[in-house]
Amino acid sequence: MGSRWAVVILVTLISAVEATVGVAALAKPNCQSECGDVTIPYPFGIGDYCYITSDFFVHCNTTYGPPKPFIGNNEVLNISLEGNKLGYGLRS
Repeated sequence: MGSRWAVVILVTLISAVEATVGVAALAKPNCQSECGDVTIPYPFGIGDYCYITSDFFVHCNTTYGPPKPFIGNNEVLNISLEGNKLGYGLRS
């Protein structure tokens, strides 16, 4: 399916997240909020029960210095939650 389908799925899930939880700038309680220099706000998350669905799971690869966050095989460069918009940057 490739990354094009992943983007479609993420956009669909983002709409669902906005409808159910609004936009929050923080990680869930007891969840890691940063990976290296990148803030990881909910609905994304690092660790069990820290993300809204598995499509929002962020793997924090600590073998890099500083650690780097990944969604699948794509490095996450940033995540922004402003107003009703969710933005993120990926490096594939």
